[in-house]
Amino acid sequence: MTTLRTKLCCLLCFCLSYSLLAQLDSYEYKREIGGITEQWHQLSIPNGIFAHTNASLTDLRVYGITEANDTIEAPYILSKAEGTTTSQLVDFKSLNTTKTANGYYYTYEVSTTVALNEIKLDFGTPNFDWRVSLEGSQDNREWFTIKDKERLLAIKNSSTDYKFTTLRFPNAQYQYYRVYVQSKTDPLLRRAKLSMETIQNPTYRNYRIKKMNVSENKEARQTQIYVTLDSRVPLSSLKINTTDAIDYYRSISIQHIVDSVETEKGWRYTKNNLYNGTLSSLEKDAFLFNSTLVGKLHIQIQNQDNAPLQIESIEAKGYEHTLKIRFGQEANYYLAYGKAEARAPQYDLQQVSNTIPTNLKPLSLGEQMVLPKATETTTKALFENSYWLWAVMGIIILVLGWFSLKMIQKK
Repeated sequence: MTTLRTKLCCLLCFCLSYSLLAQLDSYEYKREIGGITEQWHQLSIPNGIFAHTNASLTDLRVYGITEANDTIEAPYILSKAEGTTTSQLVDFKSLNTTKTANGYYYTYEVSTTVALNEIKLDFGTPNFDWRVSLEGSQDNREWFTIKDKERLLAIKNSSTDYKFTTLRFPNAQYQYYRVYVQSKTDPLLRRAKLSMETIQNPTYRNYRIKKMNVSENKEARQTQIYVTLDSRVPLSSLKINTTDAIDYYRSISIQHIVDSVETEKGWRYTKNNLYNGTLSSLEKDAFLFNSTLVGKLHIQIQNQDNAPLQIESIEAKGYEHTLKIRFGQEANYYLAYGKAEARAPQYDLQQVSNTIPTNLKPLSLGEQMVLPKATETTTKALFENSYWLWAVMGIIILVLGWFSLKMIQKK
């Protein structure tokens, strides 16, 4: 009986060891981590890794192999350098509204002398194209120009619903503000919001465009743009540069191509939507959307009866992705990835992320290594499924418990 119990214990230890080693072997790739000198470090994820991870990045793991050949796991926090934007409304009161032959003046008094850099205006007129100026004063007598002849625009029809009605300017600190709308008809200003917007800029990584194909679908009156990036990367910002000197406001959709199949009628694509909006000559900023792993893009610009825009270039960017890792003991550590069905790891570290030190030392990564697959044998097939492995371990534990109970009863 003692011999049988000893054998069962050995088998249990083997199963546990196999389970730990299989954690690393179940991934397709690994890279050795170098430069570990502290308990905490940060690791910037190279672009080349994203081509081999699953879409949600839940298959990233940091494993270590100790001198005793044990496999251990180091917890981490995945962070994206998205930056932050906060907007604080400023209390004010409307003093008066006056008009001249050429326009309308709206004067506001700020309750306390605080800085602000944005005024959002809401007009009751659905279609307009106005020049708007902004002035500031400390005594309501002497006025200083803050913004001169800024263009505000609204277009609403069957094909377009577009508004640009926000005045943005460098931080200003006055007691009084005066908005001048150059319009011979009443702009029907319904409300204004004065605020101070604070922006912590995100950290972007620029991505190379490998191929761009621009064509015109005359029947649909659309410009079709297919973009191929250098590799699959987490994309969150796209800017379209044109050479057109005219004003334009075109509906635009940005999709990423998930899959493609060649048929007798040509290529058929499976796509997911990233962005719908307006491509405008007034707003030259990039289109922003949720960070998504993308390799190919399809962009559609609705031209209606207008001449197609001349697309000069496209700028693609994504947030810097970083792992903040806590190392527990000495080992040879690897970043493992490439497991489509991997679930997101659950670490205690995620509940106390505010305790992570700042200014962490960076780590380096070795070359990508393909993890070899185990030889196909009958024994391997039994343990290939983790459910079988845990079932065998459960049976062993029950048998050991039964033998122990019998020994106690004999005593």
